[in-house]
Amino acid sequence: MEKIHSFENSPDEEKKIKELELLADKVFDKIENWDDSEVYIFLTKLQEKYPDHADYRLYHLLDSSSLFKSCSKFDFPGDDSIEKFLRAHA
Repeated sequence: MEKIHSFENSPDEEKKIKELELLADKVFDKIENWDDSEVYIFLTKLQEKYPDHADYRLYHLLDSSSLFKSCSKFDFPGDDSIEKFLRAHA
């Protein structure tokens, strides 16, 4: 099983968040119809696969939620990684 990345609001985490927010902005700029977007489809897949999806900080970043500062986990493993998704779609 792959290790799930977890950070404790460290300076490294904050730096990564800022970088990923910029990538997310680029991804969002490309969306014409939210319900048909790759972001929406990806988030829906994560919701179905991970009952605890709300515990992941990057889930809230991609979902444009303000709850992401209080999460216990950072990103999903492997191909479910939001960082990987953002880098591929920015």
